[in-house]
Amino acid sequence: REDLRLLYVLFLLQSSVSYFFSYKQSLLTANQQNRVISIYHTVFMVLRNVLEIVLLLAFHAYIPALVSMIVCQITENIWLARVTDKKFPYLRDNSVEAVLTGKQKQELTRSVKAMFLYKISGTVINSTDNILISAFQGVVSVGLYSNYAYIVDVVRTFLSYIFNSMTASVGNYSVSESKERNVLLYYQLFFASFWIYGFTGICLGVLLNPFITLWIGAGYVLPEWTVFVIVVNYYTAGVQYASTTYREVTGMFQVGKYRPIIAAALNLFFSVVLGKPFGIAGVLMGTVLSRAAVYFWYDPYIIHKRVLEFSVRNYFKLYIVYGVSVLLSGGITLSICRILPVEQQIIRFALSMVVCAVVPNGIFWALFHRTRAYNGLKGYVVTIGDKFCAKLRSRQE
Repeated sequence: REDLRLLYVLFLLQSSVSYFFSYKQSLLTANQQNRVISIYHTVFMVLRNVLEIVLLLAFHAYIPALVSMIVCQITENIWLARVTDKKFPYLRDNSVEAVLTGKQKQELTRSVKAMFLYKISGTVINSTDNILISAFQGVVSVGLYSNYAYIVDVVRTFLSYIFNSMTASVGNYSVSESKERNVLLYYQLFFASFWIYGFTGICLGVLLNPFITLWIGAGYVLPEWTVFVIVVNYYTAGVQYASTTYREVTGMFQVGKYRPIIAAALNLFFSVVLGKPFGIAGVLMGTVLSRAAVYFWYDPYIIHKRVLEFSVRNYFKLYIVYGVSVLLSGGITLSICRILPVEQQIIRFALSMVVCAVVPNGIFWALFHRTRAYNGLKGYVVTIGDKFCAKLRSRQE
């Protein structure tokens, strides 16, 4: 039997070492080279997973696998630091003395302290659900919910790579372009997050239970109401992307810096109050309500007031329109999938996937294809596609 204290220490160490030598990666991000980080991260993730499998099969113990994770994490950070040094040789020029002024140090310290509060709040909001579910419903319910959470996290992680890769570009755009063009970009990002998270949210809401049934059996399926709350939690977090990104790239951490603590406290309060009578759905609804009470209105308000200098009313009108569109599309998609004239589960699931791919996107296109945000994004996508095709042709030649 493995020592639980040692396992805890190794998990803690794994989290800590992720910061070793990682500061240089910020330079790659700031220079819009996140793709370099993503490529090497993917390579090291594959190597780490292979090594974990080999060690688990060889030793039938988790401690060697944890040690390999720590070693791979440190190696990845060192490797990326060396890559950064090669791309930016002046980092190794010891003859250059870079000294921060007292004012810069004070500003940096204040921003780091404010960012620390955001990180604490995020940890409390995102990491207490399993504890509360275990307290109110038991460990079995945690296991049932974990199956769903794992799938949702895979989708969320994949989308984060897409959206996070744009952060540096948005930051550059925010300081180099006019207020009018920043307003246009902000609403294009808002529209993109609505479409992508709305579409994927509908897919999750319709397909999660059938997938769980095919994967591990009907006995592990959660009630539809609980799945709905899981999807609402997923969507409301994702659709905030435009406001969150603009707050981060403009460094607005000190404005309302105690707000994250309020959000964390409200999350615990709502989750405890609703968790007792409603179980898993109540705990997750507490997260949704805390986000709505603090982040939903304040981030857009402060961005519009201090950065965009534009009325926030349009944002809230669009938020309602987008939300209703997702609910309408989701209801139609679910209704169609329920009346599919097929009994065989695998075929029915495959047809449901086709319905989920076609119906929501078709409805979104019909509703918004004439809007400025849609046509602006369409132009970006076409431009990126043309550049990609041009690169492929040049390589073939």
